[in-house]
Amino acid sequence: QARPGGSAAGKRPGAPGYLQARLAVSQPQDAEEREADRIAGEVSRALRTPARSASGRECRDCSGEAPHGSLEPAITPPQKPTLAPRLMRETRPGSAAGTAPASATKGADAGPHHVPVATEQRIAARRGQGAPLDPGLRAQLETRLGRDLSAVRIHTDAEADSMCASMQARAFTVGNDVYFCAGSYAPASDTGLELLAHELAHVGQQADAGGPQSAAPKLQRDFWDTLFGDSRAPVDPMAGCRRELDASAQWATAGPYPAAPRGIVGAGGIGGFDAQYRADPLAGDGVLAIEQGVAAQFKDTLVRNAGVIAPHPDLPATPEIRTLASRMNAIPVAVVRNALLARYQWTPAEQAPWLVRLESLIETTWGGRHSFFLNRPRWNWLGAEVRVDLDIGQRAKAATDHLVVEIYKTPPGESLRSFDISHEVGSGSTTDPADQTMRLASTTAGPKEYDLLRQSVEFDYDSDALTGTAIATLNGFIARFNGAVGNAAHQEVRVEIVGHTSAAGSEHYNVDLSRRRAEAVRTHLERHGFANTANRVHIRARGEAEADPTQPRRASDQRADLVVDGGGRMVTAAHEWGHAFGLDDEYVTGATRVGDPVDHDAMTRAMTDANGVHLPGAIKEHNGGIMSFGNEVRPQHYATFHHALASVTAQSPWALGLHKPKWQVAMECGAPSPPGDWPVPAPARPVPGAGPANPVPGTTPGNDDGSAVA
Repeated sequence: QARPGGSAAGKRPGAPGYLQARLAVSQPQDAEEREADRIAGEVSRALRTPARSASGRECRDCSGEAPHGSLEPAITPPQKPTLAPRLMRETRPGSAAGTAPASATKGADAGPHHVPVATEQRIAARRGQGAPLDPGLRAQLETRLGRDLSAVRIHTDAEADSMCASMQARAFTVGNDVYFCAGSYAPASDTGLELLAHELAHVGQQADAGGPQSAAPKLQRDFWDTLFGDSRAPVDPMAGCRRELDASAQWATAGPYPAAPRGIVGAGGIGGFDAQYRADPLAGDGVLAIEQGVAAQFKDTLVRNAGVIAPHPDLPATPEIRTLASRMNAIPVAVVRNALLARYQWTPAEQAPWLVRLESLIETTWGGRHSFFLNRPRWNWLGAEVRVDLDIGQRAKAATDHLVVEIYKTPPGESLRSFDISHEVGSGSTTDPADQTMRLASTTAGPKEYDLLRQSVEFDYDSDALTGTAIATLNGFIARFNGAVGNAAHQEVRVEIVGHTSAAGSEHYNVDLSRRRAEAVRTHLERHGFANTANRVHIRARGEAEADPTQPRRASDQRADLVVDGGGRMVTAAHEWGHAFGLDDEYVTGATRVGDPVDHDAMTRAMTDANGVHLPGAIKEHNGGIMSFGNEVRPQHYATFHHALASVTAQSPWALGLHKPKWQVAMECGAPSPPGDWPVPAPARPVPGAGPANPVPGTTPGNDDGSAVA
């Protein structure tokens, strides 16, 4: 209820009608203030940024929600007949919670507080001179408030700031005029939007109580005391927001987390590394350090045993490797035999440079591909870039080593797979992060000797008709790359069909023939169940561009290539290191089938994107992902790193995306806009190969709480 503050007899000469009585100061428990809080909260929740709405997590002290109970139930609307003027203000940042304006402390103990006469006159002089609301914002607010806001004027100039300062107010309302202190008018932020909605609720209250909005006879100030104590003076409305921001800064300063790196075991009990989060309390550019000790041991694929060439005793004695040794022993010329043997044996000069290349490969392939941020209000300025650091050297296993890697020498174009020996990671214990072994060939630090993401079909001379052999190849391609259509975790491959011809015939004719060959392949895929062909399959005609001109009718030139996800050849060492970081194979092995969940599926589903949406999981499929047939480090391949981050920090939820600048979060808590240039997080480095046409789960761009991941 409004309190009478004067009479007609006390009217000052020249004062307008709506200021004829002294302006009384409202209190936080008044129905009008409570109703304005309720309306502002409803409007803010309806219009606030999507990420906050989706996450369901709000800063209670910043949203207008009282810590001792909700303001929303059983609000009694203000009584309309009361026209005595009153001031309702929003406490200015920095003012003490119990300090009222000097003019508000005069008079009887229980009497109303009043606005200084000089301020009333300044308000009267500025009436109607502010700026109208932005049309788009106005339309949204009119829909939510249910009234015309065309007459509302916003004052944000130096005079408005000065008047707010005189009343220790962040904002106040007189009729259709709303005055803000410097930096408080920020409808693009959640807190700024709620402040504006609160003021516009006062505009409506005055119109309802005093007639048309154009003649609203009341002055009100916004009073956002979310604590609602017994003091008659308002407290800082952003105190709770700043407390939470300060708490996040104190937490960041107290790190790293943990004090010493902690051992982490990967999904399914395989893999192991140390993890530590190193926060940046100034800008939020934190680092998740993934550290791994690696003892490297160089071994010869073939050795001499009593003068006889034999496979290394630590290798499986497959028929293929035994056959290689037998053939070498059968070479009668010692010089030739020794020269061939040397291709399977290390020299001391080769070893150190090879380790340098391997270290660089793993650190750049696995580090910095995706970023995380702490997706909580006032904590979302804290980010985590993944940094991989290998401590690798030629040595026996030390106590600090997680992995012993055996590297066998093979010549270019070969690997251990050439002899039916797998490159693999093993773990002696499912609970010990420092109990791993790995077997590699020297050639695995480069692209694989054959391409798993590229297949070809050949055509008869001057023909675009598919042969029986071509049809069988294409049906196998469909079975291999169609994927688990219908599974939420399905990731469609991108397919480019490239048509070719031999060098015979004219260039123009050959371009057309190569196009027809590519179209024939696409038509077969579409008619035989390859899903979403129209969107994910594209053709390109190369004609005779790659043909051998010396062999005009070479059969291998009369072909169409099917290139999947860019066709980059797998780098086996990088793939195997995914196992060392705790990830399962995503290609089909043994008795598994396309669509089966992999070991890191549960950890993947625990991850969220910038909008708070959980990733759909990780399954067996053939595609360009690094744990399948390619080299792309996709969001699910950071599942064990995300698990480590949550474990060592005991904070959640860490979401995929970029963190907000700290100054932006501070502005949401009432801090002024900072001068000069401020650092923002750099985007993640691009992954090898082109990105998928359809977004990989977890890469959907978010809002400014964290944006797209690489």
